[in-house]
Amino acid sequence: MNDCLKLLQDLSKAKDKEIEDYLEEFAEEKVMAQLDLKTKYSRMLNMLNGKPDAEEKTKQIEEKKKLEEQQVTKELIDKKTERVN
Repeated sequence: MNDCLKLLQDLSKAKDKEIEDYLEEFAEEKVMAQLDLKTKYSRMLNMLNGKPDAEEKTKQIEEKKKLEEQQVTKELIDKKTERVN
């Protein structure tokens, strides 16, 4: 009985470690994706400063950024769901 209890505790610890590693990896992927998008679109917006039609293009870029952020978030959630199943 003690052997079974010890085995159960070991399995529980291993499961907890796997979950922790998985969540950490997912968080890192999400942060990196967000940072990449922020950098990409910040450069685009900086290049528009001082241009005559900057306001309209800025709105377009911000809309495109928002859509891409939603897409990346969806992809990460799908990836997370796939790995859980």
